Amino acid sequence: MRLLILSLLCLLSTALHAQPGLEDGPEAPVREAAQAMRSRQYIKAEFIYRSMLDADPTSNTTRQLLSHALILQGRYGEADSINRSIIVKDSNVAGSYWYLALSAERQNQYDRAVYLFDRYLAKTQGQATQNQSAWLHMGSNLRRKMHDKGINEQEWGLMQHYYKQYLSGNPPDPYVDSLYAFLDEVRRRRPSPGALLQWDESGSE
Repeated sequence: MRLLILSLLCLLSTALHAQPGLEDGPEAPVREAAQAMRSRQYIKAEFIYRSMLDADPTSNTTRQLLSHALILQGRYGEADSINRSIIVKDSNVAGSYWYLALSAERQNQYDRAVYLFDRYLAKTQGQATQNQSAWLHMGSNLRRKMHDKGINEQEWGLMQHYYKQYLSGNPPDPYVDSLYAFLDEVRRRRPSPGALLQWDESGSE
């Protein structure tokens, strides 16, 4: 179940490749790079993004897209360095929080991922371009933490809240019904104060 959740989030991240904060660029290389990302040719996409940066080294959009290609190659340190350098210059560049969160998520840094997705949502509050799947990522990071380490009573409540926020937007998500089924089951498993809920969804804690 944990691997399924991560796989779905990875597919969602790649499919929703036009991420929050992205701007227009030269049309042909942008299309070619996006196609490379969709077909999981991440090294090819990296090469295209680096070529685009040679032409315009100031583009935060291209730097963020390059970081995504690096994240999907497992080169987290390089990707994080790019996004941290963007935030140092302008802490309101929301897309860099998104990519830092994706990097943390793929490294099973559950709490850090939740924090960074929350920062992304705060930076994009009220914006039409806000990516509502951030709520899904936040809920799923706590869900995976529940599988691996256990979650406390507060995290149990937050996990449900994040999923409900995501579902409130009526997302075109084929797994909506399974999310509702999960919420119906997990609400019966509230941990006692001071205790942890560690449940792998196999039916036993």
